[in-house]
Amino acid sequence: MEGKEQYKAFMDKVLRGTLHLQRRGITTENLCFDERQRDFITSSMTSDACDEVIRTLDFHYGCQRAGLDDGRRYWCFKQEGEIIGLTGYHYRLWDHPDIVWSAWFVAAQDAAAMTKLGMIYNNIYACLTQTKFRIMYIELLGNGTDSNIYNVVKYLGLEEIATFNDFHGLNKDMVIVKVELDALRKFSKDEYGLDTVC
Repeated sequence: MEGKEQYKAFMDKVLRGTLHLQRRGITTENLCFDERQRDFITSSMTSDACDEVIRTLDFHYGCQRAGLDDGRRYWCFKQEGEIIGLTGYHYRLWDHPDIVWSAWFVAAQDAAAMTKLGMIYNNIYACLTQTKFRIMYIELLGNGTDSNIYNVVKYLGLEEIATFNDFHGLNKDMVIVKVELDALRKFSKDEYGLDTVC
């Protein structure tokens, strides 16, 4: 993604999605690994992906209890007291400190399409406004034929930088896209007066 027109088109969607969540009264709260959150994950994801997510959350929770920072930040979305989505981001301790990775995303199956988009955009918005990371990478499952998230990200004009064929099994590719947070942050401050931590 390059140029002011692409940045503007991208940020208009991110800001519209974030505003949509606010207008719908959708709030966020940190993940606390209670039974309701665990049940939501189990009921909203395919079993193979669910197992990986539960293992990751158990590891993260163990690190938190031990006072260790594993670089993960997760939150859930709630509407009228009910969980409707989970997401977050993580920085890997061995990566360059400018890099952040978008975490997995799961939404209630009956959530409205714009609400799902808003939750995806919220992750980018949070990293854009509340962190100092310069680059975000997003791992996606799929090649456009079986992944709605992949299609959303391609629609946003994000740069696809790598594809690992059959990474998650036969015909289940992993695609990595890149978001230039630093360039978007500068553009958004100038264009929208967006308040950021850096």
